[in-house]
Amino acid sequence: MHAGLLWIYHVPSAKMPWGDEAHFLNIAEARIEGSPRPIHPFYSRYYPRWVATWLAIGGGSILPLQLAQTALLILCAFLLRDITLAAGGNDTAATAAAFLMIGYPPLVAYAHYVWPEILHMALLLIAVWVLVMRKRHGAWLVLLGVSLGLALATKYFLWPFLPVLLLPLALEAPRRRGLARAGLTLLIALVIVAPALGSNARRFGVSGVLDSATFNLWVGLNDVARRNFENDVIFDELLRYDDGPPDHSQRRAELAARTKTLVRERGLLRVLAAQAGRQYFRLLDKDSFLTDQLPGGVLAERGVGYADPPAWLSGTLRALSYGLYALVLVGAVAGLTYRCLRKGTASRLVEAFLAYNALLFLVVHVKTRYRIQLLPFLFLLAAIGAVSIVSQLRNRSAADPPARHDRWMLIGTTLSAALLLFLAFGGSAFR
Repeated sequence: MHAGLLWIYHVPSAKMPWGDEAHFLNIAEARIEGSPRPIHPFYSRYYPRWVATWLAIGGGSILPLQLAQTALLILCAFLLRDITLAAGGNDTAATAAAFLMIGYPPLVAYAHYVWPEILHMALLLIAVWVLVMRKRHGAWLVLLGVSLGLALATKYFLWPFLPVLLLPLALEAPRRRGLARAGLTLLIALVIVAPALGSNARRFGVSGVLDSATFNLWVGLNDVARRNFENDVIFDELLRYDDGPPDHSQRRAELAARTKTLVRERGLLRVLAAQAGRQYFRLLDKDSFLTDQLPGGVLAERGVGYADPPAWLSGTLRALSYGLYALVLVGAVAGLTYRCLRKGTASRLVEAFLAYNALLFLVVHVKTRYRIQLLPFLFLLAAIGAVSIVSQLRNRSAADPPARHDRWMLIGTTLSAALLLFLAFGGSAFR
């Protein structure tokens, strides 16, 4: 899988950078040349540095970056295995979750792209691993603070969830010690992001590492299609935003005022109903940035994507992507509805993170790229759920009639899984 995807990225010619990839590469190359370019406040200043480091090592080649991000993906598999065990999975479930992490084609492909998703996912999983496996050991708090700080600086979506991540520390007994440990971790994280905070405050008057929240909310409320790249409004809105007042804070204030006006004119309930009928189709759509760039994909039809991969390989990659995704969705529903997770820090963090993202992406602009951060936890749920249910079926006698509770659980699981599969595979039928 890894070798095949890396091969078609470079042969017969390298896949062209697309979207923000070109932006990150240009900033990284300018940094190597000693003529750093200003970074738009919507973008992280940390990920271009990561890219520049590996481009410099490779003499301008992207291959070292791809290998480094692949190594991070493998690290994520080991971390997820431990987290799965802590959440109540056995060795079989933990190995299955790890296998999905390194064998799911769209995730493997992201290790080859110049996007911050793999780096951010690795930093997030390091933080969760410390909270689950090492939170009682004081020395590990340094790693926790550093990983959280870098994750916050790489993608801003994690900022509102930070209090939840620190809660397992703050609630430790004795309470004063727990609060001190949570405060120390927060301090270390803020030290990591302080340079970016200071730079944005000086240059743009922005009190944050990234400042695209207001913009993403506005675009999310104005999206009209149920799939990526159809009737996309983000590029026009970005040009309109950049053509606004020279002061960034004023642009943000004007956009916030327009957002309030839009919600007031349409009505909050009507807005939320429209969002619910669109956003989850966009988030859970069966296609990914991999399948969109394979022959027949929406990006490939626009001349962006892999350069003439073998038909048998692209067909296999697409079939595996769709098939594994469907199995993961069904398994994750089973893991949730059958309450297969063991009560503890790991299960609470998994469930809280999924709920947070479900609420967040109800309103903000969303693409399939944004579900990358959800995949490790969906893999965990699917693996634990599948193994637990198979074990229950094996242990139950064929003569034992199913209890009423079991029948209702089965009905709930079936309906929930059908809904997720409809959101994933039915978006193209109801545009």
